[in-house]
Amino acid sequence: MKQGIVAFAFGVPSNILANVRIARTAYYKAKDLDAPVFTQHDVDMWDGVPITYCSEIPGNPPPTLRIAREAVQWAVQNELRVLWIAAARPHLKRCQRDLEYAVRE
Repeated sequence: MKQGIVAFAFGVPSNILANVRIARTAYYKAKDLDAPVFTQHDVDMWDGVPITYCSEIPGNPPPTLRIAREAVQWAVQNELRVLWIAAARPHLKRCQRDLEYAVRE
C-alpha cells in the first residue's frame, strides 16, 4: 500500500524549533516508508525524499484546510492510500480534522 507524509508547518520561519522537528519527523518517516512528502515552504526538507510543496503566496501562509485539500489531491494523483501527518502537537488535532474533512470532500 502506497503511503505519503503530510508535514504542516507551525509558524515561520523554517528554522524555528517546531518546524525543524516537523521536518526531521517527516524525513525519517519518509525514509522508513520509502514515501513522498507534501509540505509547506517553511518546512525545510532534506535531500533524499521526494517532496511536493503546497502553493503559497509569499507573506500569506495558507490555512490548514487549504493545505489538506491540496495534500488530498496530491495523494490521489500519486495513488497514495495512507497519509501520515507530521505536525506540532498543538496543531495536530486541527491538521487531522482538516485532512479527514478534505478526504470526505
